[in-house]
Amino acid sequence: MISDHELNLYFVESGGFSELEEPVIVTSGKFLTPFFCNAEKLCGAPDIDIALSRFSDSPAGLQRYLQPFEKESTSFRAVTERICALAQDSLGKEEKAAVSGGQRRDWIFSIPAAEKLGIPHIPLFKADRGRIFTEMDLPGMRAVHIVDLITKGSSIYSENPETGAEEGWIPALRRRGARVSRVIAVVSRCQGGEEAMENKGIAVTSLIKVDASFIAGYSANPEKNNAFLSNPRQWTMDYLKKNGIELLLPYIEKTEKKLPRLKAFVREYKGFLKELRVLEKIETEYRNKIAPRIPWRQE
Repeated sequence: MISDHELNLYFVESGGFSELEEPVIVTSGKFLTPFFCNAEKLCGAPDIDIALSRFSDSPAGLQRYLQPFEKESTSFRAVTERICALAQDSLGKEEKAAVSGGQRRDWIFSIPAAEKLGIPHIPLFKADRGRIFTEMDLPGMRAVHIVDLITKGSSIYSENPETGAEEGWIPALRRRGARVSRVIAVVSRCQGGEEAMENKGIAVTSLIKVDASFIAGYSANPEKNNAFLSNPRQWTMDYLKKNGIELLLPYIEKTEKKLPRLKAFVREYKGFLKELRVLEKIETEYRNKIAPRIPWRQE
């Protein structure tokens, strides 16, 4: 089994950890980030983003695509072997055992892990696509859930703030009768996800932890990145105070990645943006490019 240091080096050398000249909005919109964590780079496939798009609804297609890389890539083998060891330790001698992974990036690691362990793979689909699972017999099955990245953990398990309903991959598995209380994350951004899950009775083990120790050993900008890690929200506000909001404006585009992040970000920082007297500029750009109705004004 390779060491943590070797695994961290694979992550850095593959481009999975990359530092940015200008920060970007994270998917949840909760803050800006000065670095990327792309666990999928560890699989060694140069066209993995194209493959994820091509096989976004086809776990079997992605499995066929990944097989040669799992054989050729040292970093991919190292990660899957570590996942398998942890999963096997958790599953023990369960007669009905499985590995699950969420659409799409989780599948990069959950599919080969299930294949190596010789147990079923449960592919989870995003709810907004109208499906949660492929049809499988889950009652009584013990599952270990694999994620490529954990930040806050909201996609794994969360509660709807309005209804209190449980949402995420773990509740979806449990509603179908599976027993699951263990998550293996390939990469953790160390921003509260593990603690949030533990409060819900879900144990999380992360192979690579992008924490202060990681930053000290592998970052070219340790002071900036550690300031971010210590308080991402405050770091985000300080950055916008100092540098302005120009980096936010390119997100005002009708694309799957950009516009949802901007909407979430403005909802999160609406009061702060008002104080900076820049919310009106964002809204003017939104009206000019997207629509006259401003979504966060109706809330």
